[in-house]
Amino acid sequence: MKIKSVKITGFRAFEKEENATFDFTKNGEIMNFASIYAPNGFGKTSFYDAVEWGVTHKIQRFDKMVDFDKVRKDNEAPLLLNKGSENGKVIVETSESSFENIINTRKKYNYKAKVYNEYFKDQILTQDLIDNFLKEEKAEDRYAKFLSIDNDLKKHDSAYKKIIHLLKYIKEERKDLTAEKGKEQKKLQGEIDFEQEFKKFDEINEVISSLNIENENLKLIDQITFNQTSYDNLSRNVDVRLLSLEDDLIKGKLRTETISLARDGKESEGSRLKGGVLFYLENKNKITKLENQFKELDQVVKWFEKKEKLTNKSNDNDENLKNKQNRLERALKIDRQFKSFLNIQKEIESLNKNLAEYKDTLLKAEHDKLNAEKEKNDTLIKLNEIKSL
Repeated sequence: MKIKSVKITGFRAFEKEENATFDFTKNGEIMNFASIYAPNGFGKTSFYDAVEWGVTHKIQRFDKMVDFDKVRKDNEAPLLLNKGSENGKVIVETSESSFENIINTRKKYNYKAKVYNEYFKDQILTQDLIDNFLKEEKAEDRYAKFLSIDNDLKKHDSAYKKIIHLLKYIKEERKDLTAEKGKEQKKLQGEIDFEQEFKKFDEINEVISSLNIENENLKLIDQITFNQTSYDNLSRNVDVRLLSLEDDLIKGKLRTETISLARDGKESEGSRLKGGVLFYLENKNKITKLENQFKELDQVVKWFEKKEKLTNKSNDNDENLKNKQNRLERALKIDRQFKSFLNIQKEIESLNKNLAEYKDTLLKAEHDKLNAEKEKNDTLIKLNEIKSL
């Protein structure tokens, strides 16, 4: 949680909000670090008290007084209220939420009252703690003050002391074992079977050769020049290599854990998995599903466009049919106006011939219209089937 801004009105050294608004953002982002500097008596302590009062409704340095009622006899509202104000307010806006608390002539500071936002109270370093820490002359006393800040620090310190004690114990044990080893070596020097020992040189060299094949860099033992110094050097090299291998093993485990985190992510608040390859694959499947749905919708749009084209084509066929019907009516009217029977008869024959052609055309147009209507109905049936899915 980061503090974004603090607005103070009528609180201790601050009277008006326009003179007591602190903005801790830069280029729209909350700062990671901000320092407030001012000479003594210019309100640094009042600012700190205001932040603590606004968030926790308490001020720790008042609560830690031996006898608050006795030391602060006049512990009514003026203890927090600015002398020139009848009421006041503190607003602390953070990256997580906003906190607010008021001050007025009727509101009395109660050092026994309940603390709001306990986590904030436990995590911040009060001015008294910092002051006491800096005033300690001895390093161990400053360290003790530092540990008193948080219970988790005490737990870590306890574990650290146990580790130091364990390392000291291991060092003493190693010293005793080394001394015992020296005694045993001296005791066995008179009982050595040199022929067997030389065979051990060969066996050790075979092991060293096999290790060198695996990219190790160990020198073979020379039976003639081998002495205690050579033995110590070999032992030291082996010990260093073992430590290196143990370190590689730890790094391998860390890489395995890192891969697991990359695969599974980490558990956030609410026991929900956040991040990880599995989370990515899950979202990828959702995206694929959405893409398929978009493709289906695109197909539906194409079907609607096709339907519109068929409708336009049907309308065109209706218009052509109407035009041909008008032409047929005009031909019939001309047929009734012929004066001569023979001419009328000839015209009738001619018109009958044209009429037959018009009828064929009409039948063909009606057939095309029926096919268009059928294709239109088939498209509507497919659209209804898609909607029902």
